[in-house]
Amino acid sequence: MPLIQNISKQTILPLNILLIFIVPVFLITSDVRIAFNSVMLYEYGFDKYDVSRETGLSKDTLMKVAFDIKDYLNSNEASLDVKVMEGGQNIDLFNEREIEHMKDVKGVLSKMNRVQEISGLYLLIYLFVSMVRNKFRWPEVFVSSVVRGCLLTLILVLTLAIGIFIGFDSLFEQFHVVLFEAGTWTFDPRTNYLTRLFTEGFFMDASLLIGVSVFIQASLIYCALWLGKRLLSPNSVSRD
Repeated sequence: MPLIQNISKQTILPLNILLIFIVPVFLITSDVRIAFNSVMLYEYGFDKYDVSRETGLSKDTLMKVAFDIKDYLNSNEASLDVKVMEGGQNIDLFNEREIEHMKDVKGVLSKMNRVQEISGLYLLIYLFVSMVRNKFRWPEVFVSSVVRGCLLTLILVLTLAIGIFIGFDSLFEQFHVVLFEAGTWTFDPRTNYLTRLFTEGFFMDASLLIGVSVFIQASLIYCALWLGKRLLSPNSVSRD
């Protein structure tokens, strides 16, 4: 493929730099996406924070709500429609403010999912281009950029972990200030279910779990590429 072979070093350099930043973006958005689709994570929060007692909803009802929310976030439905049995009748669980907030949450997640998909596509295309340029030998430049991206990911995760332990309340509030319009994400726990289903403690636990998962993934990728470089890189072979 002459076109790929003729890509200049001046063009490759900024693409390499971008690749370094793409790595943490892809890993973090991938794990956040998995977390929001994990009913097991929702169940963990329900059990740990005794949500059944706080809401008066049975465990079976809570799990139905969890599946309904997961399905909504992955659907084309405009509004979240969750009904529960009360007094022998199906009633709406969430009020209008909660439904509107979930619309906003779905919009943010949809954009994040597109970022994840684009960053993953960038990684695949860059890997293919690197393999072609290296005649399907060890892609030294690609690997070096990904390794740096993994190191950047580890730094970001450690920084985030420190921030969570020092002041999660402040981080959680600033997160909402940045992503949502003022007045759309504060609720009275006496009249809503959303904040009783998903407590601030749950979001702290979920954030830490995502951080640990990303940290492990970045570490494994770093170690695998370092080992691969030692075993497969032409430069290392020539030095030996």
